[in-house]
Amino acid sequence: MEKVAIRILPNGLKSVIIFSLNKNMNNNSKGNVHFFLLIIVVIIAFTGIGYWAYKNGQIKILQPNPSQTINLNQTDYWKTYRNENWGFEVSYPPNWTYIESSWEGGENETSVDYDGIHLSPPNTIRDNTSVNVFKVKNDGLSIKDYFNKNDYSCCGDFVEPTYLGNEIIASEKITVNGVEGRKFLKAPEDIPVDGVTANWVVLETNGKIYLISYYKDEKETTFDIERVFNQILSTFKFLDSGIISGTVTENRLDCRIDGLCYLLVDTGSKTVRVIYHYGEWPPCINNTAAQMGEEIKIGDIIEIYGESKDIDKISTCDSEEYYIRKI
Repeated sequence: MEKVAIRILPNGLKSVIIFSLNKNMNNNSKGNVHFFLLIIVVIIAFTGIGYWAYKNGQIKILQPNPSQTINLNQTDYWKTYRNENWGFEVSYPPNWTYIESSWEGGENETSVDYDGIHLSPPNTIRDNTSVNVFKVKNDGLSIKDYFNKNDYSCCGDFVEPTYLGNEIIASEKITVNGVEGRKFLKAPEDIPVDGVTANWVVLETNGKIYLISYYKDEKETTFDIERVFNQILSTFKFLDSGIISGTVTENRLDCRIDGLCYLLVDTGSKTVRVIYHYGEWPPCINNTAAQMGEEIKIGDIIEIYGESKDIDKISTCDSEEYYIRKI
């Protein structure tokens, strides 16, 4: 008697079946038929068991990991609008168009005037869907001043109510490329076209106000205007980089040494001295600690501008005024 081992692997299932065969058995056709029938029965049985186990989760078939898709930044291929006079740069989809525009708010002292662009997508239904980027002509306004000129009132720190007539409109703080502003959670209802809504972002930098908004026609369903607006907003850049920008290497606070109080600023290519008090005359700035320079420390990175508002002011006694902002 000799034992022969046969290994059967149906559908990846490992099984071993041991048959004891008589070497001297008759090699007639009947015996062969029985032998092959037995093998077929065993294969069918184990195939059934394997299928049952797979269906009931006892055998886990590892699925190949799908290949990762690299999502390129869509704005990398957008067009760019740049205006040095208005002090901003912004990118927009390549199939959009823009129109430069100026808007006079009126002749009264509370009016606000604008310069900027309308960005429009192609094939809109009623030409009411657009993104708008405007600079307020009234330089020297803070965001609060801007709200007040537009009959708004601001209060609170994070989400605050603003008022247009008797309607309360919520807004929240927002930061765009390092510049803080306000985003309306519901735009004022001053749009003359029925079925058109809007949302606004108001930014302030160096005494200048920028209004970035979108108008959405409710009949427009071909694309998500709010998503595109947020992408455009992320590309917005201010071009006013200051008349001096660099690292403070010295802040001379004691004017008695040689009659000068000044900053030394390393711009990377040269060192600039900015005098903010001279001689025995009274300081040319308000006598507060921040404005006298104590808040400006060695190693601070600053920008100094020719004119601005709501940031520390430094000047010579010849009325040559500067404004400073820490970066």
